[in-house]
Amino acid sequence: MPSKAKNSNKSIKQAVEYPRVSVASALRFEKFARLSVTDDREDEAAQIGTLNEKRLHAVIKNYLCDDISKQEITIFGGNKKSRIAADVLLDGQIYEVQTGGFFPLRAKIQRYLAETEYRVTVVAPVAHVKYLRWIDPASGNISERHRSPKKAGVTSLAKELYWLRDFLNDERFSIKVLLLEMEEFRMQDGWGNGGKRGSNRYDRVPLSLLGEIDLKTSADYAKYFLPDNLTENFTAADYTRASGIRGKAAYSVIKILCDMGLISPAEKIGRAQGYRKLKMEI
Repeated sequence: MPSKAKNSNKSIKQAVEYPRVSVASALRFEKFARLSVTDDREDEAAQIGTLNEKRLHAVIKNYLCDDISKQEITIFGGNKKSRIAADVLLDGQIYEVQTGGFFPLRAKIQRYLAETEYRVTVVAPVAHVKYLRWIDPASGNISERHRSPKKAGVTSLAKELYWLRDFLNDERFSIKVLLLEMEEFRMQDGWGNGGKRGSNRYDRVPLSLLGEIDLKTSADYAKYFLPDNLTENFTAADYTRASGIRGKAAYSVIKILCDMGLISPAEKIGRAQGYRKLKMEI
């Protein structure tokens, strides 16, 4: 039997309660999610993957603002190579929907903040509840869906925050995390476990909006990335045990927390670099 001591190392962030969205917001998102797929489920194999991530991107964009006159707004003109268009421009705020990694956004965000007066928000979807379905690459048959035991939250973006770290302290910049219920289709083209290990994602279909989190201030990052059960003085290994964030992502978040004045480097603990929590000004 596992010891009680082992259970005490569980990530405190798994217990964080995420804010629920209003009924109106949930219904609005569901409306656009339903519109993104056809009613003909018999033609399911033909319709999935047709739009790929563009489907998820479009649903979120319409959820933010379904007025097409406020979508794909050119911010910087010039030729096709230098043209930059915002996904949504609404009430002095640019929204950039990013369904993949954050690295491609760096140059765009930097220009927005340096050359315009707009506020900028990166909108990132996270599969808080996910249903997996497998596609046989030979026959094209699609399996019945089953629910993944994993529940992704805000900390699943830890690795990607590294690419936007230069902007996190800018009062005009924020990140909006959408916790979604999604159906994920994967090609059974990997190795081991019937071709599931190392498989490629084929499509993600958004089903509903479960929560919405805005990361704007250092207090927001402290809430989700600075575990309550972390001792006042700690190492990177201690942080990993408390937060569940591992590897390079953990060191990246520690650097971000230092930049935000939430922690600071301290004396070594054994042979490891030490850090200490700083009291937040209220």
